[in-house]
Order: sequence, then structure tokens, then C-alpha cells
Amino acid sequence: MKLENKLALLSETEFNQLSPNVLKLIANINVNEANVDALVLSILLNDLGYDNHEVELAVTKLRNSDIKIPSKSVNTSGNGKLDCAIFINDQLRVVIEDKEPSEPIEKAIDEAQFYAEGLNKKGEDIRIIIGFNGTKMKLKVLDHTSLKWVPFFINGEELEKFPSKKIVEIIYNYKDVHGIKVEDIQEEINIQDIVWNLKTIYRNTDLQNDNQKTIDFTVAFIGLKSVLEKYRGLGERGFKLWEELNPKENPKDNSSADDEDLRDALTQSVNKIIEKKKDEFKDLFIIKDSEQIETFNFEKTLKTFTSDYELKCLRNIYIEISRLHDLHHSQIDLFGEVYESLGDKNTKKAFGQFFTRRHIIKTLIELFEIDINSFIGELKPTVNPKDESKVILKAIAPQKVCDPACGTGGFITELYKHLVSEARVINKFKDIDFSDLSSSSFHGYDIYTSNVTRTKINMYLAGDGFSDVRKADTLQDSEIKSNSFDYIITNPPYGKGTVTVNYPQYVDGELKALPVIGNQRLEVNFLVKIVDMLKPTGKAMVIIPDGVLEATTLSDLREWFLLNCELTKIVSLPKHAFAPYTHEKTYAIYFTKRSKPLNNLTQVEQDGDIWAYIVDNDGYANSDKRFRTDCMDENGKYLHDEFSSWRGIDGSLNDSLLIERFKRKTQQENECFYSEWDEIIEGDKYGYIKASQILEDEFISYKSITANELVRKINSRILDEINYEIIFNSSVQKQKLTEYKENILEQLALKQNIHYDSELKIFLNKNKVLVKKLTNKELCSLVNEECKDTEQIIKHPHELLTLSSNGTSINKAYIHVLSKIGILYDLSSKTPKFWLEKNQSYQKIERDKAVTLITKIIAQLYLAKSINDIITPDTGEVNIDYLPYFQDLNLEYDSYEKKTYDLNVKNIKKTLVLSPEKYFRKVKAKSISIEEMQTKNSELIDSLSSLLKQFSS
Repeated sequence: MKLENKLALLSETEFNQLSPNVLKLIANINVNEANVDALVLSILLNDLGYDNHEVELAVTKLRNSDIKIPSKSVNTSGNGKLDCAIFINDQLRVVIEDKEPSEPIEKAIDEAQFYAEGLNKKGEDIRIIIGFNGTKMKLKVLDHTSLKWVPFFINGEELEKFPSKKIVEIIYNYKDVHGIKVEDIQEEINIQDIVWNLKTIYRNTDLQNDNQKTIDFTVAFIGLKSVLEKYRGLGERGFKLWEELNPKENPKDNSSADDEDLRDALTQSVNKIIEKKKDEFKDLFIIKDSEQIETFNFEKTLKTFTSDYELKCLRNIYIEISRLHDLHHSQIDLFGEVYESLGDKNTKKAFGQFFTRRHIIKTLIELFEIDINSFIGELKPTVNPKDESKVILKAIAPQKVCDPACGTGGFITELYKHLVSEARVINKFKDIDFSDLSSSSFHGYDIYTSNVTRTKINMYLAGDGFSDVRKADTLQDSEIKSNSFDYIITNPPYGKGTVTVNYPQYVDGELKALPVIGNQRLEVNFLVKIVDMLKPTGKAMVIIPDGVLEATTLSDLREWFLLNCELTKIVSLPKHAFAPYTHEKTYAIYFTKRSKPLNNLTQVEQDGDIWAYIVDNDGYANSDKRFRTDCMDENGKYLHDEFSSWRGIDGSLNDSLLIERFKRKTQQENECFYSEWDEIIEGDKYGYIKASQILEDEFISYKSITANELVRKINSRILDEINYEIIFNSSVQKQKLTEYKENILEQLALKQNIHYDSELKIFLNKNKVLVKKLTNKELCSLVNEECKDTEQIIKHPHELLTLSSNGTSINKAYIHVLSKIGILYDLSSKTPKFWLEKNQSYQKIERDKAVTLITKIIAQLYLAKSINDIITPDTGEVNIDYLPYFQDLNLEYDSYEKKTYDLNVKNIKKTLVLSPEKYFRKVKAKSISIEEMQTKNSELIDSLSSLLKQFSS
């Protein structure tokens, strides 16, 4: 027996072992209540096999207890009396109230309920009550969630007979069992228990030191069993049966030689599978990273089991995995269970980016509404290659589905299972070859080799041949063509990327592949790529983060999306849906690619309304702990799980809350919704959003400018206030201009030896000296005049010179004389030059050349060389020296987006927010006065100051 919701599921054998329940009615309706009591006693003792100690009439007090039966009389302290009661091990288990045939059965069951509730308030545990009037019988059990008394069902029919001992036992052994149903159920083996046992075994091996290797080893071992089971009875030469790998008849026999034989049989099986089915299964047993470096090898790992103790551990692993049923066509989530049980914190976090819980996937797929007839299409009879005596049906041109970021294959695996189950209930599809269908219709791509392997195995476990699943960088792989798929279903990665995906767009009548927006984030580019991959009228379901649906900076993306696709459904997922791996708020969006893009947004109003739903509870706690929240109402319906289908106490299988409400489409009047803490959720939960609502809100956007444009604008503004005319010709004298002038002149003098004559307002190049040479006669006359009272009279200028091996120099006797007269000289040429200092001048620089020189110095001193001068790379903020220019030019830098906006160029745009919360859960803002706001701000500042003081101390 196993439990599902509030129903006990029994195999046919288990059900047949139950004693029959009995109901006998009284023949004479004119009898009194004592006669009815007697009939009940007879049924319980003679027909149902209760003994005299277990059945008691007129019960006023519980056994082995001072607790008395409560009285029905108002304002009395007396004791009540049960007409009849069933005791098991001296514990009261069933309260029975009898009435005369003339009295209504409702009175009998109400009195039984009164007594049971009174006793339960005193600490008893009464779960079964019965009312009987000789002609009618009513049985109810207690629902501990709602504290209501509800009917008990057997195979969908309400139990209206006295229960056998076994029924009472089941109700008391399992809390809140409200019915029994017979199902063809296999003995339940819990994979979590098996993996947990494996974990214990691994602690005694080298595997315990490598968490990822432990996981890969477990998956490969279970995969080996699955592969051998797949080829059982198909005549594949060299393939042993799984059970044949174990040569021991007695599993408790500790012969190490037999354990070696098991290890060798395992390695031989792996080698044979790789030899014969290389393309299909090699990646299961040999894993390589993106650089094709081997990170795991199952055969090599098996060979590390060498000691007697290690070989015994290997046998125990084999025995534990043998407990699993045939995995082919199973509903098992192999990787999810293995990672959840074996993964450490870091491994689980890494796996989390590829993992979406299956109960979420199944419901989202159901909302996809794929028409199975269109998907499979026309069929063709074909001889079965495995048995030529039989004919199978093959789809001629089935539709194609793809997951371009398949992770471990959760979405396409569950979609495959869903479509197969849909097809098998249709007569014409009963003999179809589903393996062939999956290999031609299902495609998956992922950038990680290990994920591709896991997807293949998951698809194989689902019963498929092998699909087109391969390693690919979807955003850049040229082999992934546009307009290729009828359906796409995926949960792509989010975050920073390195590429921008182009999309065909008409520019001036010419079709060009251009970026939709200049954004490299993965979620943005995957959405663009998905639309590109879809055929016209193709459909997609994509899980995306909230920014795509509501960030103002991505409104251009949403405009492009709405022009190219019709949005049909939006499901808001809980923030903790992927916790603890990520807390990103996400949505599942459903859309159809348009046959032809719309010309403008007003045409979107011609689309149908968008059905939207907000999931508040997914069956797990809305926290990082993510434990199951299995609360159900008295009928077995989940209260805190909107994704899972549920089984009613009458045995019926029912839609999940989400699907139930989707079929209803619009919210019922006065329908209430609760959080997992049973708090009322304000606002709506589901219904339709009109396109006109989405188009209502507008915002002002500003033109973004490139880094080069920013540098040009800033430099142009600098040159407006620092240029030749303002600095050297302006009549306005400002301290800042004086500083600029001094800095520029200093640089000219230091670097080019150019000086400014402020009186003449000209620039002089002191590298170019202009002189009037003295004649020999003039020179001698000037020197002799100065030396007339001495003996230093000269007749020729050469007498002023001294010749040596080092060259020509001025005679020491005349150095002072020439200086006193003010004569300068140049001895570098063959004929020395002499001139008067007062007659010396410098080359004047023409205005145009002066302007050019000044502009270059200004550029060196004050202009930005690159964007890194303006935006400091370390902080990502505007350099303080350039802030005044941002204010002057009315520019604004967004450090998050790393973009500069020109606030002078406005553009009114549509916000196009698509998140259901905006339309269903509008926050009611409370208005406050400016005085109140100022008071609250002051209080906040005081609190922050106090905290800072505490930290500093």
C-alpha cells in the first residue's frame, strides 16, 4: 500500500485481503432504538469479527481513564452515553449513535459528531463516527486540516457500511486517510532511500573525496543498468543481462574472487556498450570538459576498487542499485534525485542553474496546449525493423520542438512524456513508433558537454531512441538556422553575456541582420534567438527574469517583441521557485511568432487578451529551505501547491489549481487566496490583461550617446571656455582664466622655449634669435673705448680670442669687458659673430601658428584623451573634474547601465510592462504630508547615525 494525498492506494491483492464491510437493515420500521442497538451489535460481532471486548453498548466512561462521555443536555453537569463504541486495544476508536427508524439519519450522525468532538477536546483521538437508524447508515472520518468530518470512499464510492477491522486500522495508522482505491501499482522503491544508502557506502571509498565524481559515478552505474535493461531480449550480442553480472548465488558470500568477477563484468559491459553503441552512450561513461579534457571515466573508476574491502563496497553498490525497478519508460527524475541527495552545497548551486522542478515543468507544459494531431501529422505504415512480421506507423513529417538551453533535459523530456501520453489515448496513434518520432522531432542544445550527456540519458529513460541533442553555443552556432522550429520550450541562462544576437530587420526597405538593442545579457539575447529560431506561427514557452518584462531600460526589447510575436499567456512564478540556487523573480511567457511583423504598437490591440496567473505557492516553502508544504483540504486538494495535480478522497484524479483556474479562465467573484501562512493575499490572482492596458503607460527616455560622442562633447565644451581668444584677447580678467594662461605659458616655455611678450602681446620663439652683427671696426672701437685707460687696446677682433686644442674661446682678459659693454657673441661658426645685446631680438610667431600651438597645449593639459579620463574605471563614476561639464551640457551618466544620456533629446516611449503583478496586485500607497515625511527622514538619519557610531566604536 502507498499513500497519495489523502488516499490509500492498494494493489488488487492487498484489496482482496480486506474483510468485506457489512450493512444489514432492520425489517420492521416500527421497532425502538434498543432493537437498532442489537442489530449493530450483531453486525459487529457476527459479521465483521469484532470480539466482545472490542464492542460495547451504552458507554458512559472511557476504559483505563477518568474521562467521561460529555452530556448532550444544556447547562447540566451530568454524563452522556454512547449507544455503541468500538475499542481497539482498549482505546476508543469508533463512536456509533443509533436512532429509531422514524428519526432522521442526520440526527444520529450529528450526535456521534458531538460526542467525538467533546472527547477530542479532552485529548482523545476519535477519527471515525457512525450514525444508524436501522434503515440508513452514515459514516464520516475526521479531516485534521479543516477539522471537518468528511465521507470515506472506497474506489470512488462513499462507504455506507460498518467498517471492517482492517479499514479502522488503516484510518488510524495513517493520519487523514479519507479513502481507498485499487490501482495496478508496483512495489514502491524510493530512489531517495537508495541514493542515501549509496552515500553511506561511498564514505568507505575514495569517492567520498570528490563530490562531482561521486555523482557522475552514481549516474553512470544507474545508467549502465538502464542500458542493459533496454537491450534485454533484443539479441544484442555481447550484452549481458544486469542480473548476470553478479556470479554469486548467495549475496552474503564474501569471496573476494567473486567480487573481482563482478568488477570485471561491469567493466566489460561498459566497453561492449561503448564499442557497439558509441555515439549513443559513450558520454554517459566518459565525461570531458569544454576543452575535451577527460574529467570522469567510469571504467577507470571501477578499476580503482582493488582491495577486498573496496570490492565488497562495489558489490554493495551493485546490490543497492539492483533494487531499482526497470528504469526504461520510468517517471524517475534521475539527475534531480541524485544531485539532491549526493550534492554538496557548491555542487547543488552549480546544478541549480540547469534544474527546474518537475511538478512545475509538467504544469507549464500542459499550458502549452500543443495539438497532438498537428504535431504528429500524417502517418505511413512501415515494417518494424526489429520484427519484420509486424507493421508500425511512422510520422512522415512531424513538427519540430527544441530546447536551445536544455540543461539536463527537464523540459524536452517532460514534453516528450506528455505528448506520448496524449497520443496513446488516440486510436490512430496506438501503433506509432515514438522512438523514431523523438529522434526526428526533438532537439536540444547546451554549451556544457556534461549537460548534453544528461539530457540524452533523461530522454532515453523516458523511452525515447536518441534525440538530436548536441553541444552547441546556441547564441553563436551558425548551424542553428532561422525559422526552423514549430515549438521552443526552455529556461535559458540569465546574467552577463559576451555576444549580441542579430535579428533580420528592414532598414530603408533593405533587410539587414542587426542587433535589437545594444545589450549582451544572456536572457535578452536568448529571447531574440528563440524568436529567430521559430518558424512563422511557431509557438514558444520561455522562462525569463522579471527585468525582461518590466525594466524601463528594456522597453525597446519589449516593443520589438510585441511587434514580432503575439503574447498569449504569462505565469508569474514564486521568487523562491529556484531557491536556494537563485532568488531571481521569473515568469513563464507563452507566445506565437507572427507571420509578418506589425508596423506599429497600436496594431497590438487587435491581438486577443493575454491570460495571466500569479503563482503564490508551488508546494515548497517560500524560503531557501524549500521543504514540502503538503497541506490539503478535507477533499484532498492541495492548499499550498498550485502546480501539482491531486487525488480526491473519492479516488478521482484532479487538475492542479493552476490548470483548474486556467480552464475557468476568469476569477470567480469573492474568490479568496491565501499565502502559505494562511494570510489573505490582496488583489487578483488570474484573469486577462488587455493590450490596451499594456499600451497605457508612457515614460520619457533620453538619447544615449557613445563613449566617443561623450569625449567629443566634453572636449568641445572645454574648448568653449579655454581657447586662444578667451585667454589672450579677452578683456574680462578672471582668476580661472589667469590660471589657465599661466599654465599654458609655462608649458610653452618649458617644452618649446616660446615666450609671450605681454606688452606687445606677441609670442617669440627664443630658439630663433635675430641679431645685427658688429663690423670689425665697430667691435674694435667699442672695446678700445672701454679699455682706453688700459693696455688692452686691440687692432683686430681676433685679439679677443684664444685658440686651444679645445677650440676657440674668449680671452679671459676681455670676458668682463665684453659683458660690461653688453656685447654677445657666437663662436660656433668659422667666423665668430659679435653683436650688442640691446640690438638682439627673437623670431615673432604668427597668430595662426600661435593659435595652433596654444590649442595643442590646451589639449594636453585639459582635454579628455579617452572615456577613462571622464569615467573613472575603478569606481565606475564620473571623474569629479568633469562633473561641471555634465551639468553644463545637461548630460547624465547611469553607472548601472554604463551609459550616458543626453537630457536635451527627449523621446516619449511606451513602458510596456508585462508582469501580471502590475495589473492584478496594485499597491495602495498611503499619502503623507511633507511635515510627516521630514519627521520620518530625520528619525531615519538619527537611527543610521546611531548605528554608524556603534560600528565605529
